[in-house]
Order: sequence, then structure tokens, then C-alpha cells
Amino acid sequence: MLMCKGLMMPRDPSHPVVRLQGACLSAVFAALTCGQGPPPPSDGSSKNLNQAIANAFGEIVEWVSDSDWEEEHPLIEQSLKDIWERNSWDDEADIFARELVREVSAIPPWKMAQRIELACQLVSQRYDFSPQQSTKHKAAVVREFGGFLARHAGTVFNQVSEVVQLRMQGKPFTSEQVARWTQDSEPLVSDARAVVDRILVEMEPTMDSQQREILKKDMKAFEKRWRVLQNMRAEWARGEWEPEHWGLGSDPIHRRVTSAAIPGAQPRRRQSLPADRAVPSAEPRAEFLPIPEWTAHNPTTWFAYVLEMQKRYKLDAGQISASWSIHAETVGRAKAYILAHSERLSAVPATERSTHEAYEPVRSYFEELRNRLDAVPTTGQRETALP
Repeated sequence: MLMCKGLMMPRDPSHPVVRLQGACLSAVFAALTCGQGPPPPSDGSSKNLNQAIANAFGEIVEWVSDSDWEEEHPLIEQSLKDIWERNSWDDEADIFARELVREVSAIPPWKMAQRIELACQLVSQRYDFSPQQSTKHKAAVVREFGGFLARHAGTVFNQVSEVVQLRMQGKPFTSEQVARWTQDSEPLVSDARAVVDRILVEMEPTMDSQQREILKKDMKAFEKRWRVLQNMRAEWARGEWEPEHWGLGSDPIHRRVTSAAIPGAQPRRRQSLPADRAVPSAEPRAEFLPIPEWTAHNPTTWFAYVLEMQKRYKLDAGQISASWSIHAETVGRAKAYILAHSERLSAVPATERSTHEAYEPVRSYFEELRNRLDAVPTTGQRETALP
């Protein structure tokens, strides 16, 4: 269905600059979830928590990308066109999926709330949702997207950082790198499919006959794209990747490599990597971007502390999820305080906010964040922590 479009375009965390998150992750869940799971708590705590996680993700992407989105988006559009044509995805449902990703990806990926809002509007229009369905649908998107990011924040940050660094250096992706990215992202992709299935089970009973007909067409198209994705991922994991697979045939960096080949030489199919060593140990990783500094008086920087904790203590998936939940809840309260006292706080010069009395409540939220996160690592993880 709609999600299929997001999941099937820049397949996996590895499209140029933040095309990965731009047209993949955000579109995956904002587009894919045409229904909802169990309704969130009546107090809205689940919605607020996951919205905060999604916002934190936007902050991370904005810091990592450091790119001009007006220049980047045309490349995404061309990649979409190439991928859809390459796979003959030309059914009406396929075209809608492509256009949804195209429109959503026009919004910079760090403006996550706007992306989710637009994707939900496009889905609601396609299915002619009632106001009640639209409300439930958006709540589900926020909940599922936030939960997904909380579970896979480490993989997302590492792979986006590596991709961005390669692009900034003007280096093309190699089949060995793509093989590693594919293997590392397997839990992420499997989880995405599980989310889709879970939402659809809850969604269908809310639909009338016309909506179910649309869903039937969208799911047929999605299953087609999913099969292609799985087959291609198997090839990538073996080292059989080509730039055209991601619509990068016209990409300046990869085209430059192709044009440097011997004149008249026929393109060769990449040799599969040995079954017992799909990712050669000699293949270097691009240097990850350094984790930025956090400041106690600025909640938009606190995600950096969470990333530092993950890196230093090598937190497991459950701990990472708990860490992002703590971050989202604490940042949410800090930002609410800043909004409520905006007139007083905005009058404080930026150079004085780290010590000014007016910002003491905000800084106390950061101390709370640190204390709660510091309790997450186990004794064993503390003993083996990185310096």
C-alpha cells in the first residue's frame, strides 16, 4: 500500500545524503500506516511521547545532513523515477505510492511533523477517511513511527552518518559497504514489515467496502514491491549491488566512477562475496560524524547525550528504546516550559543562558535526563565502557 512506496524506493538506510530518511523512513510510516493499532491512552501520553521521539529524530537528521534540501530533492525525484521505471511499477497504486513519497520528500526530513501531517492528509484523501478515521490514522502513524525510531535509533544514526560522510567526500558507495548496510539493517526492515501487518489487521474493520477495495489494490502493489525488495536485499547482502538499483545511474558521483572505466569495456556483474564472509573485514567504514555537543539549556541538543550513552556503553535494543523514551518525555516537558515562559526566556542573551537564573528550570530537566539515563547501563556495561 502507501507504505510500500516508501519502503521500496531508496531501499534501506543508504540513499544519498538523507534521502534514506527523507524518502524511506518517514514516508514508510507516514505513508504506510493507513489504519491504526489499539487507540492510545486517553491522556495522550503515548501520542506525545512518540511525537517527541519523531521530533528528536528530525533534530538528528538536521544536524547530520547539513545539506541544501532544494538541491537534494531533485535528485530524489530522479531516483524515484528511475527506480519505478526500472521495476515497471506502473499500476495506479504504484503511481500513487511514488507520488506520495515525492511530495513528502519535498519537505526537509528534519521537519518531521510537517512530513507526517502531509502524508496523513494524502492517505486520508485517497481513502476518503471520515474525521474519526483520520484522527485515529494520524495517532497510529505518530505512535508507530516514534516507536520504530526508538527501537532502531542506533542503526539509523550510524548508517545515515556513514552515508552522509561518503557523499560529503565525493565517494561512491561500494558493493561491500552496501552488503554491510543491508545486513545491519535487517532487523529494521523486518520490524517495518511487522508494523505494517499489525496496523493492517487493526485497520480493515474500520473501513467500508469502497475503502477495502482501494486497500486491496494497494496491498497487491505493496506485496509486489516487497518481493522485489527482498530479492534485491539478498543480492546486496552477497555483494551484488549496482548504483542503478537505487536509481543512482545518473548520480554525479557514481556516474563519474562509471565514466572512468576503460572505453568500450562492457559493464561487469559484481562478483558475489564468499558465503562465509559477506562483508570483507578489509572494507573500511566511512568515518562516522562526531556526535555533537549538548547544552543543558537547549533541549534540541539533548539527543546528542543519548547517542553518546549508546556509543559509550554499547546499549542493547531494549536499553536504546528506554533511553529514547526517557529523552522524549524529558525534552517534551522542557520544551513545554520554554513555550510557557517564552517572553522571559527569549530576553536572555544566548551567551548567558548556560548560567542565567531564568534557565535554571530547563537545566534541571537536563539533569533529570542525565540521572535517569545514567541508570540504564548495567554494571558489566559500565566496567567495559568506552572512555
